[in-house]
Amino acid sequence: MGTLIFALIFIFIIWPAIKFFWRLYTMQRQARQMFAQMNSTRQQTAGQEQRKAGWSRPADNKRKKIDRDTGEYVNYENISVTASSFSSSSSETDYTEVRAESQISDAEWEDIK
Repeated sequence: MGTLIFALIFIFIIWPAIKFFWRLYTMQRQARQMFAQMNSTRQQTAGQEQRKAGWSRPADNKRKKIDRDTGEYVNYENISVTASSFSSSSSETDYTEVRAESQISDAEWEDIK
């Protein structure tokens, strides 16, 4: 009877635990090997010129699609908005009156053909 109980404990508890820890050990070993391999390739390429962001070669300079001479400069003016406010000392609430600025059209648009 004792042998049967020991065999059941071994089959259902000890053997799955051994398999679990063995798989965990092999996964850790594979991860260590992978990181060691990546580190060795990194050290081999360390002699090459690298940028701060980690790129191995500088980016290609691209030309602008639109020249600087194309277009016009538009001079804008800052318009100050006035708001009048007053408070009444006799009442408990403060009132603020704000006058909205009327819409200004400062540019005439034309469709380019």
